[in-house]
Amino acid sequence: KNVVKPPRNKGRQLRNRQRKPRKPQPFLWFKPDPDDSRQLILSNGTRLRQAYCGVGLYLSQGGNVYALTRLGLRNRRVNFWKKRTYCHRLHTGRGCSQGQNYPYVDYRGRTYRMHQLMACAWLGGIADGMVADHINGDIDDFRTANLRIISVQENDRCGGILRRLRNASARYGLPELNPRHMSRAELLDRFEQYRTLSSKQITKAIRQEAEWLLSQK
Repeated sequence: KNVVKPPRNKGRQLRNRQRKPRKPQPFLWFKPDPDDSRQLILSNGTRLRQAYCGVGLYLSQGGNVYALTRLGLRNRRVNFWKKRTYCHRLHTGRGCSQGQNYPYVDYRGRTYRMHQLMACAWLGGIADGMVADHINGDIDDFRTANLRIISVQENDRCGGILRRLRNASARYGLPELNPRHMSRAELLDRFEQYRTLSSKQITKAIRQEAEWLLSQK
C-alpha cells in the first residue's frame, strides 16, 4: 500500500507557530553632537561615536553598539559564538589561535569585530603593526577601559604573562593572581614590571609570589 508520509518540516512548522512573535524594538531618541560630527548623544546623556566613516555603526564606551537606519537608531546584538563547541566560557588562551572567535556584529552583509570597532571609535584607530589588546585577557570584555593599542610583539608577551598568572592562580588556589580579579592599573603595573624579564624569570617571580601569599594565609 502507498503510505503518504508527512513532510519533514512539519514539526518545524508547528514549532514556529507556537513561538511568540518578537516585539518590535523601539527606536532611540538622539541628537547629533555639535562639536563632533561623528558623535551622537542619547536622551540619557550617553555619547556614541561612529567607528568608520560611511558605516552607520555607533558605539558607546561601555561596549553597546547601535545602527543608524533611515527610521532612526536601533540597538544591535553582539554575537559571542565561538568557532568550536568545546571552547569554554573562561578563556585559557588569547584569540583565534586558541580556537576562539572574537565577538562580532553583522551589518549589511559584513562582519565587524567588536574590539576593532571600539578601538577605531574611541582609541584613535589601529596603525600598521599594532593591535587592539584586551588588558585582562578576556576577549569578551571589549569595553574602552579594557582596551589599548600596542604592538604585536608586546601583545604576545603580555599574553604569556596573563597565562602564567592564570595557571598559578589555578594551581595554588589563589584568586588574587587571577587576571580577571585584578584592576587595570594592577595589570599594567605587572606588564611594566615583567617587561625586561625572560619567560623563566617571570615564571619564577610568580611562583615566589604565590608561595609568599600562601605563607601569609
